[in-house]
Amino acid sequence: MVVWNLENKNNQKKECLMKSNELLALKDLSAYRVMTCYWAQLSHGLMGTFPALIAKTKDMFVCADKQTLGKILETMPKRRFAIMPSLMIVNEADRLAFDIHALHNCHDMGKESESLPVILADDLQTMTSAQHGNSPLFKWAPGLIGDDMSPAEFAETLQTALKQARD
Repeated sequence: MVVWNLENKNNQKKECLMKSNELLALKDLSAYRVMTCYWAQLSHGLMGTFPALIAKTKDMFVCADKQTLGKILETMPKRRFAIMPSLMIVNEADRLAFDIHALHNCHDMGKESESLPVILADDLQTMTSAQHGNSPLFKWAPGLIGDDMSPAEFAETLQTALKQARD
């Protein structure tokens, strides 16, 4: 069973769970299966992706079923979104998945792709019971300004842009 770490000390970028070269080096892939997973992103007509994230770690995630993703979306700030299906190579025991399309594209470009955390129905219950205070478990990736965002989300987007401009 995976224990979800909801802390991200010092706001550091967390290492991914596994990189694609580690997956390709495995001799036994019996723990993995190909399945459709679901993730959510803000709806817009622009280039780029603004997915739902685990708030503390700022990691994009996928769910093994639409119902779990639906429960997560109910807890998030109300914005226009789309649910996206993706064909993934998934290890449910380790709660990680590789997007097959990303694996192919990154491999062709000589790059590695990173795994995504998989949230199952049981994990959502565990995460909710471990939640401290009113801090949200999930949030939208900042960067897309729209008439459906809260003042706090607008302020976060501006702060993120200012930080990037200074770096």
